[in-house]
Amino acid sequence: MTTIDNPISKLSQEEHGRQLRRALVASTVGTTIEWYDFLLYGQVTGLVFGKLFFPQSDPIVGVLQAFAIFFVGFLGRPIGGRPHRAQGNPDRDIAGNRACDYGRRSRADL
Repeated sequence: MTTIDNPISKLSQEEHGRQLRRALVASTVGTTIEWYDFLLYGQVTGLVFGKLFFPQSDPIVGVLQAFAIFFVGFLGRPIGGRPHRAQGNPDRDIAGNRACDYGRRSRADL
């Protein structure tokens, strides 16, 4: 039987703890920024977007239309990031799957 060297196991306890802290801080900062973005967008949706994008609509209907667009974006985040199992590889998400096939630049342009 052959053994496989695992470079992660060669980390010292101190280095492993440091890497875990870095990952925790990075994920916390990223999540905070993402939710702050949704908070700001939600506030602007209720205050500005109805009048700006739907000026011919009744004010209440315009705000509801703006929140419908906001809801589509809010719902699209987890759907776009869910694993794509149709091709048998659960590690690649829907957009990432297409990005691997056609290039990251084309996916960012969506």
